[in-house]
Amino acid sequence: MALSQNVTFTGAAPSDAEGDDPPGAGVARLLMEAIRGRGWSSDDLENWRDVGWSLVCRRASSELQIALSAFGAGAWMLQVAPLRVPGLVGRALGRQSSATPEDCLALALVVHETLAQGGRFGDFRWQWDGPPTAESGDRPTAPA
Repeated sequence: MALSQNVTFTGAAPSDAEGDDPPGAGVARLLMEAIRGRGWSSDDLENWRDVGWSLVCRRASSELQIALSAFGAGAWMLQVAPLRVPGLVGRALGRQSSATPEDCLALALVVHETLAQGGRFGDFRWQWDGPPTAESGDRPTAPA
């Protein structure tokens, strides 16, 4: 089963009033505001492992996390994934992921539309469940 949508992209991050350490606060805040205006709720931004930003997003009973990090000058990696995914024992006990692949796709589409708008960011490479490559798509797609 497909679990996460991963994307690399390029562009200059907008500045953020609360600082930019780690880099990307302006990108994360842009996404947070767009998501909240598109039928999702979200927590506030969180410093993600001191290398990026995370944002927990909810819609109905689904809970997902967006994680964003810079990996070079003007280069970014972002993941949209369920907040919780049960392991082997959890699945044996009937536990389920906190979001479906369709939920991940829906949120990834909001992320893509937000980032692609205005031409600030480009060179999108979207991939399900792995690192994007040169052959990855330029927008999120339904899981195979």
